[in-house]
Amino acid sequence: AASRCGRAAASSPRGGLVSTGAAPFPHQRLGRGIAGALLSLSLVFGPGPGAAQASLFDFSEIGRNPIEPFTLYGDVMKKFFIENLDDTGKIVSRRKGFTATVCITTAGQSQETSSAVGPLSSKVDEYGDPTCVEVVGGDFERTCDKACSRGCEEQIRAYLNKIEESTGFKLEPGEPRRILVACSKRCFRESQRPGMNRPFQLTWLR
Repeated sequence: AASRCGRAAASSPRGGLVSTGAAPFPHQRLGRGIAGALLSLSLVFGPGPGAAQASLFDFSEIGRNPIEPFTLYGDVMKKFFIENLDDTGKIVSRRKGFTATVCITTAGQSQETSSAVGPLSSKVDEYGDPTCVEVVGGDFERTCDKACSRGCEEQIRAYLNKIEESTGFKLEPGEPRRILVACSKRCFRESQRPGMNRPFQLTWLR
């Protein structure tokens, strides 16, 4: 899917994934967030007990998989402090630290129309069913890394589960893991750029 905001789109060397946003920073070393999310995602989409190859994926269905291309739309919001809340959710004070909030939603290709053109941040609420994750911590990069990894993991799992329930089909082996890594990295890179709120998107093309 072409970028609707006039940004450059770059295809992955391996194909299938297109991320849209500003050009990446020089190599950033990610923390343990992605590794933890990968392990969690693999437990859901990997082989089950007693099955060497049988899992969420059925190799016999590859080639006739009806899953349409889809795009993850996300926003990462940063605060350079941690809010202390009372039992009612009211902010009573602030303390030193960092807060990162990541909200992501997913739209299938058939959901996107010309009327959907607009800021990426608006699409997080536009397509419904967003997953939002908030992480606080004392280290800025680690806080953003964990928020991005968990936010991507939750949305990818939710969307693929919905697709499986409605069609009975799943992505090819290794695809959920690859999407998670790409989403987490894109989100993290945007979180390190100036601005309190940074939108990002990632398109999966079969």
